[in-house]
Amino acid sequence: MENSETADSSGVYSTVQVPLEEVADIQVTEGPSMIKSENGMLRSYVQLNVRDRDIVGFVEESRNLISAEVVLPAGMYIEWSGQFEHQVRARKTLQIIFPIVIFLIFIILYMVYSDFAHALLMMLAVPGAIAGGVMFQYFFG
Repeated sequence: MENSETADSSGVYSTVQVPLEEVADIQVTEGPSMIKSENGMLRSYVQLNVRDRDIVGFVEESRNLISAEVVLPAGMYIEWSGQFEHQVRARKTLQIIFPIVIFLIFIILYMVYSDFAHALLMMLAVPGAIAGGVMFQYFFG
């Protein structure tokens, strides 16, 4: 191993291949192909697909059932992840954005009609139009 680098007559160093058995003890054993870890902790996945049900509701119900019935040993924890996180984030965003958009539409209507009552009547016409459209779709497919 001492002579892994040698210099030729021109002074250029070249490397010499050293067999692995000279620097390590090799043993063939059975075991996992890889150890999954995150932040220095071992991890394992449970994956599932939810059909015919609300994903967020399923996760909330599962969290409640598991936290009530499963006692985890010290150092172990459960982390829920997946599509439901996107749905929760979208719901939070819409809870902020939707009222702002409705208010902006009302402001634009007020600027167009220059009258609070007319703008309010236009805003109140929208739910009626939606209800009529839904009823039309229901009855006439």
